[in-house]
Amino acid sequence: MLTSDRELKKKYNVQWIPKIKMRLKELEIADSLEELRDGPGHWHPLTGNLAPMWAGEVSGNFRMLISPGTDGVAAEVTAVTVEKIGDYH
Repeated sequence: MLTSDRELKKKYNVQWIPKIKMRLKELEIADSLEELRDGPGHWHPLTGNLAPMWAGEVSGNFRMLISPGTDGVAAEVTAVTVEKIGDYH
């Protein structure tokens, strides 16, 4: 779903699509979650009931939430699942 422009346009505000694509590209090229921490997506680990997910900024409170593919530390995670794109606040 996240690879098709048509599906993205159906589900999300058209002004957010470029940022969604940028966040996906960041995930694709990063060697680990730790590499994303200081990048343009303001990626950060979540706490509480949303841990161990991470969030990357799309617009305002709108975030891309991902789950690590393993229980490893951020420096070792090389696969993730996009769980949600929306406002979790």
